[in-house]
Amino acid sequence: MNLGFRGRLILGTSVAVLSVLFASGVWLQQQLEKRLERGIESKLVEHVRAVRELVYSEQQLVEISQGDALADRIGGALSVRVTIIGDDGAVLGDSKLTPNQVAVLENHGSRPECLAARDSDPGISRRYSATLETDMLYMALRYQRADGDGWVRVAMPLQELHELEAQVQSLLLVAAFLALVLALLLSSFASQVISRRLQRLVNNVRTLSSRAIESRTVPDTRDEFGLLVQSIDRMSEDLELVVKTLAQERDQFGAVLQGMQEAVIAFDRSLSIT
Repeated sequence: MNLGFRGRLILGTSVAVLSVLFASGVWLQQQLEKRLERGIESKLVEHVRAVRELVYSEQQLVEISQGDALADRIGGALSVRVTIIGDDGAVLGDSKLTPNQVAVLENHGSRPECLAARDSDPGISRRYSATLETDMLYMALRYQRADGDGWVRVAMPLQELHELEAQVQSLLLVAAFLALVLALLLSSFASQVISRRLQRLVNNVRTLSSRAIESRTVPDTRDEFGLLVQSIDRMSEDLELVVKTLAQERDQFGAVLQGMQEAVIAFDRSLSIT
């Protein structure tokens, strides 16, 4: 397929814009997802610290009935999964489970987020929850009470994070599409203007062989095209001057030959008559 100047310009612009949009889109998506994850983690840290303060304010926290009731109240208020774990790893309460379900849960003391939690530093973990059958983001923090130490833990499904990331990706795709359409419109307009001016230059060059001086145009801009028009005009003037000089010399030489009575014979370098 033989594309003209305008087609090649639009195609080149489209490829360049798509390359830039793809590279910048991938980078921007990664940055937004990282910032989104950090924001969610920061919010979970605030939640787990608030849960620990509420655990401190509770009078008694040794039975499952007490721990599960507290976890249910806090989980409902914060809209996250709240788990209270004793120092021996036994679960005292979970906002997503009933007391009977809590009673048969396995030991949680070896959970990665609990092992990573140290004093005031929370532990974080991303893993699959066999209880809820979904990927979860966990944040755990140690607490110390007179009736026993343990961990408080908050969690949220990673599906919510994935949905937010999908929304970000959709917004980026829409923005990229609009940017591409705008770039194509601008490149089409620019190529039309450039193509029109180039066509004028081509027409001027084509007339150099026949009275080019009469078709000369005054440049309307001072950019590269204007300089090119000036160069073509100067070349046209020089060409016309050369043609006029040659015509005068031809006429003079012809007049001399017509005025002579003697014969004139021309030879080349090999002495052949030309």
